[in-house]
Amino acid sequence: MDPDWDERYRTQGYREGREPAAFLVEVLPLLPRGRALDIAAGAGRNAVFLAENGFAVDAVDASEEGLALARRLAADRGVSIKTIAADLPAWEPEAGAYSVVLDFSYLDRGFFERIRRALAPAGVLVFETFTTRHLELAPARRMRREFLLEPGELAAAFVDLEILRHEEHVGRARATERLLARKPAAPPPRAR
Repeated sequence: MDPDWDERYRTQGYREGREPAAFLVEVLPLLPRGRALDIAAGAGRNAVFLAENGFAVDAVDASEEGLALARRLAADRGVSIKTIAADLPAWEPEAGAYSVVLDFSYLDRGFFERIRRALAPAGVLVFETFTTRHLELAPARRMRREFLLEPGELAAAFVDLEILRHEEHVGRARATERLLARKPAAPPPRAR
């Protein structure tokens, strides 16, 4: 599906490790149990973590090699996940199907509306990706600016959701924006 990412996973394996993202671990107690979607799941570290915690997980990624690693990690941990190989810019998740949607390190602004539609009523979005501040902290990493958030952009993009937690995190070598937000339980009443 994606030869560049397939090659990265072939040569680098679990390039981000096998343990879940710290932000996901922090917010786990706030997530409603049910079906979860991990967008751009890569080698599956976050998808497998949710499966270990009782979620039915769909892990979608463009890389067949990354998804093979995700299935292997799930088998090693004694859980199962459903993997979906897809061209993400064109892929449409099932509407209203997920109590949790994860997006870590994947930024496609055109996908934001599909995330909203994928969330079930009262479903929770967990999103963390790099900001433009990252360019100052890690100039050697060649990241294109269009794949980085401007300060506050993520919270503004999902202002229609209930923001449970929002922060811009700047570490020694990473700058990210984190968002935990809940879709309304029911659509707002129509004005007469």
